[in-house]
Amino acid sequence: MTITAAVQEHLAWLAGAGYAPDTLRNRRAYLRAFVVWADGQSLGQPSQITPSVLECYRAVAATRRHG
Repeated sequence: MTITAAVQEHLAWLAGAGYAPDTLRNRRAYLRAFVVWADGQSLGQPSQITPSVLECYRAVAATRRHG
């Protein structure tokens, strides 16, 4: 399973669990940004996402938010 497929599965689960449309929209946007970044890092499989990868992404995302 790819990261993109895992994200789609997760979003489908959230929708089925009754999460609010605004929550789904926000999660979709944040996860889309992560997937784009991960693709740029040649990370295509969920097994490649480690705590250190997430820390790196957090740093990049914080830089983008705070310009």
